[in-house]
Amino acid sequence: MNNLPQQTQSSGFINPQNYQEAWQFSEMLAASEMVPKNFKGKPADILIAMQMGSEIGLKPLQSLQNIAVVNGRPTIWGDAVVAICQSSGMLEDITEEVTDEYATVTVKRIGQEPHSVTFSMQDAKKAGLAGKQGPWTQYPKRMMKNRARAYALRDKFADVLSGFGITEEEKDRAIDVTPAKPVKTKNAGASALLERVKAKAATVEAPAIEYFDTTQLINFIGQAENLEQINGIGKEIKELTENSSITLKDDDLAELRQAWKDKKLELEYANLMNNIKSCQSLDDVERMRGVIEDKSGDFAQPDLQLLSDTLDMIAEEIGAEG
Repeated sequence: MNNLPQQTQSSGFINPQNYQEAWQFSEMLAASEMVPKNFKGKPADILIAMQMGSEIGLKPLQSLQNIAVVNGRPTIWGDAVVAICQSSGMLEDITEEVTDEYATVTVKRIGQEPHSVTFSMQDAKKAGLAGKQGPWTQYPKRMMKNRARAYALRDKFADVLSGFGITEEEKDRAIDVTPAKPVKTKNAGASALLERVKAKAATVEAPAIEYFDTTQLINFIGQAENLEQINGIGKEIKELTENSSITLKDDDLAELRQAWKDKKLELEYANLMNNIKSCQSLDDVERMRGVIEDKSGDFAQPDLQLLSDTLDMIAEEIGAEG
């Protein structure tokens, strides 16, 4: 009978004690819907990612959420870079200044002088990044900050990051390189390509399609704080689908739309709850009852019940005050 990984008393987290337990844990995660899509069905990748993460202070599931392989190189994603440097105890301070034209990130390592790095739109233009479809067009300020942050932290915390790249920077490297011209092959015309696809041939000599990477946009969806922000992202998603120069994988588009829908519903619920708590009169209460009834098809029954119970409580308080 296989032994399951043991639970640590200090953190309550399942902690594999040997290779066999680590492999069983990886297989369990690979079969889960809770891991990032690039790890689904890949226990070997999960095991390696968890080992890599442990070397820089990440817990197993943190590793799966924050380590990505870009251009064949393991990289650290998003704010995890800052978190790793902070948890090392060596990062005394980090400040970030962002304008329309440049981003400056200043880091101070304990016992050393502050170190500043600036990345500007002029730098982005020289690198061939500015104006490219994707995050550099949609979120130039954030992208400048990411690039300046990556340089600053790698300059002063190379030992802490253990040679890991920064995901956003590595993705930019792929954009920086001028694509090679497709190699001309026999029967490479459209009709011949369709013949190969229909026949499911093992080798299809055709230029690779460059698909739009939705990872960062999904991350921005998760960071949306209000309905105005999430509705703005919804417009951007619509523009992406209508832009003939952008190619999206069906699975990526479905995931993007679902993430947006779930986040919007979450923010609508929070907004509705805030409006309920802001009721000042019984008229306000009755108006909110109508709103809840109109939204009955959008939320799960437990959520609707909580909204209704909260409204009843507010009504009682207003009634008690006369």
